Amino acid sequence: MSVRSDEIHLSVVFQEDVPEPALNRYRALLTAGEIARAERFVFEKHRSQQIITRALLRTVLSGYAGIDPGAWCFTTNPYGRPQIAAPNALPEISFNLAHTDGLVVCGCTRSARLGVDAEHMHDRDVSLDLAARYFSAEERAQLQQAPAAERRERFLQYWTLKESYIKAIGRGLSTPLDQFSFSISPSRHIGLSFQRSLHDSGENWRCWLLRLPHRYVLALCAERKGASPPRIVAHRVIPLARTEPLKFEIIAQSH
Repeated sequence: MSVRSDEIHLSVVFQEDVPEPALNRYRALLTAGEIARAERFVFEKHRSQQIITRALLRTVLSGYAGIDPGAWCFTTNPYGRPQIAAPNALPEISFNLAHTDGLVVCGCTRSARLGVDAEHMHDRDVSLDLAARYFSAEERAQLQQAPAAERRERFLQYWTLKESYIKAIGRGLSTPLDQFSFSISPSRHIGLSFQRSLHDSGENWRCWLLRLPHRYVLALCAERKGASPPRIVAHRVIPLARTEPLKFEIIAQSH
């Protein structure tokens, strides 16, 4: 398997798909440090999710490189973004991980920075206080103008888009979230603009919002390479067991 330069691959694990015995197989792939980090979580579902996340990354990368999943060594950049330390088998591959309640995603592409984020569309109130703290003035205005029935979904769309961008650039929350703005037009076009202090442009990025099964929303932000947008290829995965095509809906995208 390989990632073409005009593709973004998404490997998606729904935690409910993973049988309990599989977790022992996944632990065998992980380092002592990875297992220790998983064991720090209080709840079993979060410990299992961390183990699945690390096993997914290892098996996805091994599918491209043809090496044993246990052979990978990872490090992080100064902002905590995971990177391959060894072996130097996939120098052109960019990957990013996302997880939320019941879902783990690994995104991969070639020769371009990539960020992925996901949320579940829980039936809960929109946090306008959170929006006031982290959203730009333009995003807050758009959120307040949205019909009440759509406000929760729009909030999560903006939140995942913003997270996907800061993950793509690899600087985490050191990037002020209120210094760049997303917009979603009635024609489902995603716009991205920046304040001058960030020295970036919406022309440098392509963004997507996807609707996955079980009421998940997923945001992608990829560095723009070439005139044509890359094709998104998604699979529903149980690491070491099963891979099958995953249907998804594109809610909105940039041009």
